[in-house]
Amino acid sequence: MQRLEEGPLSADLTQYLQGFSFPALRHDVVHALRKAKAPDVVVNRVHGLAPPEFASLDDLVKTYQEAREFDPSPQVPLHE
Repeated sequence: MQRLEEGPLSADLTQYLQGFSFPALRHDVVHALRKAKAPDVVVNRVHGLAPPEFASLDDLVKTYQEAREFDPSPQVPLHE
């Protein structure tokens, strides 16, 4: 489910947040992702998002996608 060149897909969020209730604070989303054993790269990316609260899963996914589009760091392959 992960793209090697572009990092994790936003679809990963829905996989790891099944059954999670929104609205939710960012730190609660991060906690839920860790509990669901999401990859560190997904957890760290959500942790670094600007808004302190997300109204819905769609809101989180949109913000996650936008952050990936404007991320100046180089995308490093996860596997060789």
